[in-house]
Amino acid sequence: MWSWTVAENGTSFIPDRALLHAVEYPSRATVYVVLTLASILFLSGYTRSGTQKLAPGVMVVGGNGKQTIRANRERFREHAKEMLEEGYRKSDGGFFYVPSPLGERLMIPVRYLEELKAAPVEEVDFVATFIEREIVDSFADLFPACEAMLTQIVARVSSCMFGGTTLSHNEEWVKSSIDFAIDGFIGAQKIKKYPEFVKPLVARFIPEIRKIAAHYEAAEAAAIPMLESRRRTGETATDLLCWMAEQAKGEEQDLRFLAGILLKVSFAAIHTSAAAPAQLLYDLCEHPEFIEPLREEVNNAIGHDGLIDKSGFMRMAKMDSFMKESQRFNPLLLITFERVIHRPLTLSSGFTIPAHTTIGIPTQAITMDETLYPSPGAFDPFRFSKMREERPEMDGRAQYVASNPASLGFGYGRHACPGRFFAAQEIKAIMAYILQNYDLRFPAGQGRPESLRVETQFLPHPGATVEFRRRS
Repeated sequence: MWSWTVAENGTSFIPDRALLHAVEYPSRATVYVVLTLASILFLSGYTRSGTQKLAPGVMVVGGNGKQTIRANRERFREHAKEMLEEGYRKSDGGFFYVPSPLGERLMIPVRYLEELKAAPVEEVDFVATFIEREIVDSFADLFPACEAMLTQIVARVSSCMFGGTTLSHNEEWVKSSIDFAIDGFIGAQKIKKYPEFVKPLVARFIPEIRKIAAHYEAAEAAAIPMLESRRRTGETATDLLCWMAEQAKGEEQDLRFLAGILLKVSFAAIHTSAAAPAQLLYDLCEHPEFIEPLREEVNNAIGHDGLIDKSGFMRMAKMDSFMKESQRFNPLLLITFERVIHRPLTLSSGFTIPAHTTIGIPTQAITMDETLYPSPGAFDPFRFSKMREERPEMDGRAQYVASNPASLGFGYGRHACPGRFFAAQEIKAIMAYILQNYDLRFPAGQGRPESLRVETQFLPHPGATVEFRRRS
């Protein structure tokens, strides 16, 4: 019997309670006046980047005329990938501006990564066994009834790491940790159209932002009793919540503060980690000839106890390569290492980045550079495992979790994603379980769906169907 599931899409905006507190005081009349003014500004083409100073001599994708830039800001919403690849190609990997709804972003050559990551913060600001058991329990509870199966599974597995099974089996927490990101993403898309000064007032009329407070309350209801019990009994645990409580100092020890941090961490962990398995399932269905080699590798990684330990996951080089190649074609973000330059910053070459410039690295365009990746347009699942075999010195640089100038999917420097090692093991565990227990395919006539594009984000298409059949 074949059944189906639908992939869930990811997000990249962390809503904060501060915005909600800021909207409690204005009178209704004041709100209407400000909203009217905001609408006039918005309709007349107001943008905070209208007076943005551009570095002289740097190309602007699509041209640097005022009307052209304005048109390309809108084009960026759906064609960011093509615009970034065009800029990277025409600048030969050098500096270029790409217009976006939030202003012209300056793309930086990777050779400046080291000096930028070392720049002072005031100048450059940065915008195991129990896991496998939780995966088994999650599949048993959720498959095949839940459309957002992967998101639910990742939410529970991540919650197990955050606060043990007490947290991962708390249905209200799991639901709120998922919805928090969805509401935050939708709310962000709605509110970012308005000027900064009016956003706190507009927020009170956006339903998704109004729901954020309830998600914080759910986090407090789940986390505070656990924290209070542990303080009272002196109990310790090997989870994130316990570690945060032990390391907290001063105001950080406030239980509501810790619960809020837990919610924000869950935002970063859940939807990003759910997006990767969704893309991997699509790639496996599109290239079924790679299922058996991966399944064989999984079987060889299983220990005598029937589980995969840390060394077993490390031996899954083909799975790691498959994950990295899938990420190369469908990265969560087209631009990484995004920073805001607060004051003019002169680089070693003499090039000066103007103050108030948003910079970034065109990560996806770099991964399609044929000088770095032979035949970059060809999907080669074992590209990186072959690289590790043929060139042992590349072993560390060719891994899924690698963070280097040619592999920036997880960022770079002091702000590289610290959870990427856990995420990699979590994704491998999910894929290993699926390969061990299910056959999968697209329905007849369906091919791999293109990822949804929301400016610089690539999201798994939520409308595609994947059929599963339990293996005997």
